[in-house]
Amino acid sequence: LEEREAPLRILLLGVGGGSVLHLWDRVLASWTWTGVERDAKARQLFREHFGLPRAPGELVAADALDFLKRAKRRWDLVVDDLFDEAFRPTFDQPGW
Repeated sequence: LEEREAPLRILLLGVGGGSVLHLWDRVLASWTWTGVERDAKARQLFREHFGLPRAPGELVAADALDFLKRAKRRWDLVVDDLFDEAFRPTFDQPGW
């Protein structure tokens, strides 16, 4: 992928075991991440068995929709990797 001056800022909704984060670690030279995961067991497994990626970032314990409603930051890329469709953001409102 092409080089950028600033790190690519990625928001991952639904972290699970973090395999997507580790894939990005292999292909992106400069990036940061924010992962949002509401499931405490998934967060524990991610930390204890899969480990954090090399890139700087944070793992947030929250519901994705609640997090998005409160978020003040911007990201270059937002990835929906949510497991439960009931908690997935929808864009079926007029104007989307």
